[in-house]
Amino acid sequence: MGRKIIYGCVILVLILGFDACRGKKSMVKKEVQNIGSEGLLQRTAGQELEYQNVEIKFSTKAELSGKNYALNITYRNQKNEILWVSVRAMLGIEVARMVAKRDSVWIISKMGQIKEKGTWRDMSKMIGYPLDFIAFQNIMTRRLFYPGNSDKSMLKSFLKRDDGNKVLLVPNFENKNQRNDVATFGFLPQFIIDKKNGQLMGARLVPEDNEWMLEIMYQEDAGENMGLGKNLLLKALDSQSILDMNLKIQQVKINEALKFPFQWF
Repeated sequence: MGRKIIYGCVILVLILGFDACRGKKSMVKKEVQNIGSEGLLQRTAGQELEYQNVEIKFSTKAELSGKNYALNITYRNQKNEILWVSVRAMLGIEVARMVAKRDSVWIISKMGQIKEKGTWRDMSKMIGYPLDFIAFQNIMTRRLFYPGNSDKSMLKSFLKRDDGNKVLLVPNFENKNQRNDVATFGFLPQFIIDKKNGQLMGARLVPEDNEWMLEIMYQEDAGENMGLGKNLLLKALDSQSILDMNLKIQQVKINEALKFPFQWF
């Protein structure tokens, strides 16, 4: 497995959980109305997984540079403190490992001779997608979020839009604070919520110009795996290749003692 493949796996780790399509992609603009999002937020937040520590195990098959690989991915998270991800190929051989805190990210792959260390902004530039600790953590655990901040109060000023059986909760770029935040973080979230039960169906990370977006859609059955669903359907398009995989959640454990091993240099 060559260095290019390793970087592909590392990118998958960093955008794990997104059903993503990157590139010049315009969004259809629809009229939005602020019809009161606070009640909807409370209803959705009330269904979120509560935890201090969580471990999620995935299995998947990935096609990278024309070759198919079976991968096992382990995600560990001490809430608001540390993230740890390990990607292993056949026979348990580790392809890449990542550990991250709110202000820093480390990536290592002995197989690919990769050692990377930097901030979330550095890593976002490397992979070409805006990302931060809070967004990554809450996307993985099916939770609402606002970038850079574990406080979700900023979402109260978002706009709510009916869309069939869904409700879209979208940024209000006329809000000065939100304009400043999209400039700082490179994105703001949108949320897709089930109109009937208030359950979070998906999330998007979008810049203000709406020329491209990242999107994750959770599989419908939230009764599986402590409310996280069964699968995460992942598609990522870059300038060289299309990454397409179905991540199947195999196991979820919460509030058990976790280790975050990471060998550096």
